[in-house]
Amino acid sequence: MMEEIYNRQKQLNLMTVDKVAVIGLGGIGSWVALDMSLAGAETVVLIDNDRIETTNLNRTPYKFTQIGMFKTQAMKDLIIERRFE
Repeated sequence: MMEEIYNRQKQLNLMTVDKVAVIGLGGIGSWVALDMSLAGAETVVLIDNDRIETTNLNRTPYKFTQIGMFKTQAMKDLIIERRFE
């Protein structure tokens, strides 16, 4: 299934990065991390020692069920959900 996700992009011959690091997974970093992984980055290093709070939900892709989780684990879960399931 993973290869099927990127079939349309292959026709465009776009250059993608293999590895990216995102420092801070708040209002901007969370979207950058998710978008980079969906764009085809094979390795996304997530750096943030904060946990998700209710006040994060209005500007991030995190879910209500992820409140209290470390942002790194929550983002990893979202990436896996979108790319591999």
